[in-house]
Order: sequence, then structure tokens, then C-alpha cells
Amino acid sequence: MPYLNFLANNPPSGTYVYQVKEGDNLWLISGTYTTNKSEKLIYIQKFKDLNPGINPLKMHVGDKILLPEKVDPSDYLKFNGTVKFVTLEGGFWGIVADDGKQYDPANLAPEFKQDGLQVQVEAVIKHDVASIHMWGTIIEIIKMSRIKRK
Repeated sequence: MPYLNFLANNPPSGTYVYQVKEGDNLWLISGTYTTNKSEKLIYIQKFKDLNPGINPLKMHVGDKILLPEKVDPSDYLKFNGTVKFVTLEGGFWGIVADDGKQYDPANLAPEFKQDGLQVQVEAVIKHDVASIHMWGTIIEIIKMSRIKRK
């Protein structure tokens, strides 16, 4: 993996190189940074963004990986909202939170693509991507469930 070797020798700003040790896993590594569950989830998402192609469940002793120096707890979102088909730019799926904020999910699963579906969402804000939609904040969904109507 020449690309990752290059990054290990020239880590981007805001990151550092970590060499995997015996018994390491991503959950334990993130625990050295924080014990807060939402911050750990952000940390794990940032790991995935920084290390494309590396399976965090199959890291080997001696592997060099990039880790974020810090995470921003405000990047973690948990909200209720409504899935909406937005007719701009040829159409796409978005989520309008109950507080009116608009979110453009990068990974909305097909079973949730139902206009008007009420959902509960856990997500991380994606700062490193752009969208042609120009609608809402781009998010990566960590967990999503339907809200059952009474």
C-alpha cells in the first residue's frame, strides 16, 4: 500500500501515525482518547476516513495507521426527523430534523428512502466531502431506526 506508506511518513495536519500493537483494536485505541461513547463513534468514523481500505477488524501488529489528534464532540448528532425527497438537482433524499435543520445523508439505506418516514438518527457530520445538492449538512449515518407511530 504505497499510498498509506506515504501518509505514514507525511501525516496530514491534525493526524498522527500509530503503529498497531499486540491486542489492539479500534475500540481500545479510541478508548485511550476518550471514554465518551459518542466521541468514540466520531473517532472511529474519522479512522475510517483517514485509512481507506483498512479493515479495523483485521489490523495486524506493526501496521501503521493514521489517527486523528482530536475529535469534536459537536460532530456527533442524535436527532429525530423526517425523511424527505428533495426535488432540487434532479432529486435526492434528505432528512429534516424536528428542529428544522436539514441533513444530506451520504449513506441513507434503501429501506429508509420513503418520503415522510419518521426516523431516529445517530450520525457524524462529514467535513471532508462536498455535494452538488447544496442542501443541508452532509452526514454519515451510524445508526437509524423508524419511529413507530401510535
